[in-house]
Amino acid sequence: MEPSRDEPEERAPSPAERIAALRVRLDAERRSDAGGVLPFGVADLDARLPGGGLGLGLLHEVAPEGSGDEASALGFVLALVARHLAREAGDALLVVAPGHPIPYGHGLVGLGLDPGRLLLLEAEADAVVFGALEDTLRAGQLAAVAGLVADGLPLKPGRRLQLAAGSFGTSPPLLLILRPFRA
Repeated sequence: MEPSRDEPEERAPSPAERIAALRVRLDAERRSDAGGVLPFGVADLDARLPGGGLGLGLLHEVAPEGSGDEASALGFVLALVARHLAREAGDALLVVAPGHPIPYGHGLVGLGLDPGRLLLLEAEADAVVFGALEDTLRAGQLAAVAGLVADGLPLKPGRRLQLAAGSFGTSPPLLLILRPFRA
């Protein structure tokens, strides 16, 4: 039987439509795999983020806007860690590559972060930062891990961190990388 001329013909989706559908599906899978979010507590911002906040168990990269903004970016990372630790039991690890400022106790307290809940590791290179973060994620014992790197986040270490965070279990950590400003 031939379709009548009144019935619209079904057409195959275009490549762009198929890619858009796959993105929606992948985003939904990421949200369901992530195991929760860390909301910012700002309704307008949280409404624009998938799931209403930063996905836990997912890698988030933070970068200063300008060359003089690293201290502010570090404060932002530490404030996110403090916010997460206020909601979750456990401690956090901060691994710092050369060239980054080392936070001190009074500054941490000012951001709402208990210095007694923060493990601080000074690393001699970015590779050590990535290795320490990956090992920590695989151990599955800390609520948050953050790394301050000197040269940015290459694809391979970023993927390894994402895989390690994904194997965390029922209460995935907050995972942050602070990279330097690039002009």
